[in-house]
Parts: sequence; C-alpha cells; structure tokens
Amino acid sequence: MQTVTPSRANYARSVLATSGIAVLFVVIAFGRLRGESLMVGVAVIAVTFAVMLLGVFLFFHNTKIVCAPGRIVRSNLFGAKTEIGTSDVGTVVLVERLTGATQQPAPSLLLLDEGGKPLLRLRGELWSIDAMGAVGGSMLQTPEVISEPITTGELRRRHPLSIPLWEAHPVVTSLLVALAIVVAVAVIAFVIA
Repeated sequence: MQTVTPSRANYARSVLATSGIAVLFVVIAFGRLRGESLMVGVAVIAVTFAVMLLGVFLFFHNTKIVCAPGRIVRSNLFGAKTEIGTSDVGTVVLVERLTGATQQPAPSLLLLDEGGKPLLRLRGELWSIDAMGAVGGSMLQTPEVISEPITTGELRRRHPLSIPLWEAHPVVTSLLVALAIVVAVAVIAFVIA
C-alpha cells in the first residue's frame, strides 16, 4: 500500500499566488474606494483571502491517494473518500506534455472507465511525476503513453469524455464568460440607473 500526496513545491506557489491576488485587490481598493466603502472593500478582500488560503491549506493537507491491492482511494480537500476499483479502470492515459490555454506543458495521468469517462485525473501542476507513476503503476492495464505535446482539445478528440468541454475549448469558454459578465454589468447598470 502506497500513499501519494500533492507536490509540496506547489503548496508554496499556491500560497504566494493567493497572497499576490489579495495584495493586488487591496491596492485597487485603496486607489478606487474612499471612506466607508474602503473599509467594506478591504473587509471583503480580507475574508476572501482567508477563504482562499483555507482552501489551499485544506487541499494540500487532506488530499491524498492511497494505492492498495485492487483499489485506489482518493481523499479530497474536505477529507471525503472515493474508492476506485482497479477493475473499474478501462484505460490508463499518461500524457507527458498536456497544454491548455493558460498553462505550460505538464504531465497528466487519466484513469478512464470502460466508457471513457474519467475516474481520476492527476495534473502535473499539482502532482509529482513520482505520484503519477505510483498511481499508474498500481493499475492492471498498460498505460497509453502520449509523448508528443498535445492540447486538451486534441486529447478530447482522442478520448471524447476525458476532458470537460469547457476545458477543451478555452477560447469559446472565455468568450461566453466575458459575454455573461458584460450582460450582468449592463443589467446592474440598468437597474441602478
């Protein structure tokens, strides 16, 4: 039985990124808000920052995968456990350099069921190569190794259910989110006016 956890090197990066975002929002708040609005803005930012840090802490403290004979047990950031039987896994896919819209190429391990639906996905941004090797090595199947660089969209074409639609098409997703924000701002401006 082997237990793997997210990469600790990424823990420090996550805390720094969260802190950087909070500092940016505080600077914007001091530049744009005055008086009572400033205090409310800083309080909202402080609460948001605390919740983000709590989420990062819980993820790196509670998330783990235990590889046992015949099964894998994954604990999420809240400690809830999901058990995957090795016999439930139909395909093991190891992508050495998976790229998305906003990420550098990173390895990724996917465990798919017989129908191609993802049971587990380990991303190189959070999990070490050794952790992926331990999980992939505990499977009965020989992994399908994709060594050439591949995008999330190309991986979805090879394994249609492995990557969510929004992740496989990041430009369309970004445009839809931007449109939703513009509509929300327009509606709020119309209601306030």
